[in-house]
Amino acid sequence: MKLSNVFSLAVTVILMSGCASTFTKTGNYESKPRELGCDFTLYTTPPGNFKEVGLISFYTGTGNSVYTLDGVKKTAQEFVCQAGGNGLIVPEPTKDGIYRQGTVVWVPN
Repeated sequence: MKLSNVFSLAVTVILMSGCASTFTKTGNYESKPRELGCDFTLYTTPPGNFKEVGLISFYTGTGNSVYTLDGVKKTAQEFVCQAGGNGLIVPEPTKDGIYRQGTVVWVPN
């Protein structure tokens, strides 16, 4: 393999490894992680009484953009469960139809 091909492959791997959705802790609510694959509710408007846990920024690179609420739920599930949330507030998508972020919340029953 040529050195230039090895370099190109290395750069691609480095760039791809940084191309993922991320979670940032926000708010003061101290939540406990929930079981992997936990169930949670998607909200398109904020529920009446909630505690903010964090913010998920969805990676929107080529081929990885989130265009549906089902896609949001699948992409966010691991983050919501690990963060201890039981809900995700998802604002309207961009004019291109892409969901860029969601706020992880805890809503009392």
